[in-house]
Amino acid sequence: MDVSQLENYIFIAIALIAVATGMKFGGNMLGNLIFRQKRGKALRSAFTLAAPRGEFSIVIVKVGVDIGAVSAFLFPLVGIISIVTAFLSPFLIKASDKVVPALERDDDV
Repeated sequence: MDVSQLENYIFIAIALIAVATGMKFGGNMLGNLIFRQKRGKALRSAFTLAAPRGEFSIVIVKVGVDIGAVSAFLFPLVGIISIVTAFLSPFLIKASDKVVPALERDDDV
């Protein structure tokens, strides 16, 4: 993995992290609400599962780079996304402890 290329793609990585996290949060929240989960449970679940991790993606991209199917710049990009989102998860879970009680309704108990 050539991390010297990473500075060229840092803004792409930040954008992909934001989009992936937002999409997982929104999809999880929507799924919970469709199945009529209480708002508190839906929020806590969305915060807990929001940070996408891509440990398996690293392996797939590495194989793709090795056989020449994808460009080599994807490997450090997927690597940084996986690392950042792995460290992001505990902070999102901790944030849910403060956000969920503030957004719960009284009839949600």
